[in-house]
Amino acid sequence: FIIPDSLKNISFTELEKRYENSFMNKQNKKLYAKVYYKKSTLQNDKIIRANGLYFFAITVASDTVAMHCSDSIIALTKNVDDFNYPAKGYILKSNFLMKNMDLKSSLTNVLEAEKYSLRKGNVEQNLLVNQQIALIKIELGKPKEALPLIIKNYNYFKSKNPHSVDYLYTTCVLSDIYIRLKKIQ
Repeated sequence: FIIPDSLKNISFTELEKRYENSFMNKQNKKLYAKVYYKKSTLQNDKIIRANGLYFFAITVASDTVAMHCSDSIIALTKNVDDFNYPAKGYILKSNFLMKNMDLKSSLTNVLEAEKYSLRKGNVEQNLLVNQQIALIKIELGKPKEALPLIIKNYNYFKSKNPHSVDYLYTTCVLSDIYIRLKKIQ
């Protein structure tokens, strides 16, 4: 992959902003992920390198490569004092394991993420951890146990921004739980 000339001198902060703002344009999102990843491999900053691996894993890589990326993120950031990492790597790994229905390993990884997010006081990350735990519980046929976790997320995202993707997603998961429990509200 060759970085386009127009993106060679763009900062990591600007690349990250463009990546996040390309929500509806997957081709641009993929381009920014590739550029960020390629540029990050030349850096000594472990968080920039972890971000590059993360963007690459969720946007470009196959599931197998993404699993390797999540392992690399965890190894790279395990001893770094950062607000988001290594929990972000564990959540990523949990997502891919759950996608492949390895629920036990998925739960193990998300519980590891929970330790870091609680230690750092990262409230939003801990909500993502709770959501992942709830999704695993749903897959295990325990929607009643998932309900309080999703209600907590629903209330948080509703109060923060009722038009956000997080709120809409949580609303869908909550609806699914109520249908499974035959509690249509």
